Amino acid sequence: MMIMSTIRTTFLLSLLAMLFVMIGNVLGGQLGMIIALLFSMVMIWRFYWHAKEVSQAQAPELYAMVGRLAERT
Repeated sequence: MMIMSTIRTTFLLSLLAMLFVMIGNVLGGQLGMIIALLFSMVMIWRFYWHAKEVSQAQAPELYAMVGRLAERT
């Protein structure tokens, strides 16, 4: 289960980086792509390595919200 979660996270973060690079290309050409790639790498590094797991006791509202979203699917 942990491997699938890691693969899914890697895939989604890669899509996010590609989106930034494509937007950088539209806005600034090749230099815009490079700047967007660097920006996305820094941003994704922060998201991935600074995320922390919380318990239900620490964030009951978050758990309730995710529970409601999970019931919809």
